[in-house]
Amino acid sequence: MLSLSFQRSIAAAAFLLIAGCAAQPGKEFRFSNTGGEVVIPPECVERAELRRDSANKPFIDMSLSETAYCHGKMNAWLENHVGEAVSFYFGEDRISGPSRVYSGLPAAHIRVASENVALLKQIAVALADQ
Repeated sequence: MLSLSFQRSIAAAAFLLIAGCAAQPGKEFRFSNTGGEVVIPPECVERAELRRDSANKPFIDMSLSETAYCHGKMNAWLENHVGEAVSFYFGEDRISGPSRVYSGLPAAHIRVASENVALLKQIAVALADQ
């Protein structure tokens, strides 16, 4: 059995490691496929919360600034790639995809889901630090 102080030390080290990853440049969202990509700069993310759905699976509920630079650029890119396979990334980490685009996205309540729960938690920490 590990002592409580050792467990706290491990937890603190893990938090610092995750926070260090969050502070690295290039940690932004982007949609990408063979036809190019669109980057969503960190300053465009107005809100991001780690939540759980009715099946207790985690997801990030995210909202973007409703400006031409933020939501407009992303939405136009997605609409121009309807029918194509697109992947969604945070930095170099693929969150999901490739999956087919059916339409653009709203600015509010964008649901970011992934089978990689650790990545979702890392994203939530990174966004909280920005």
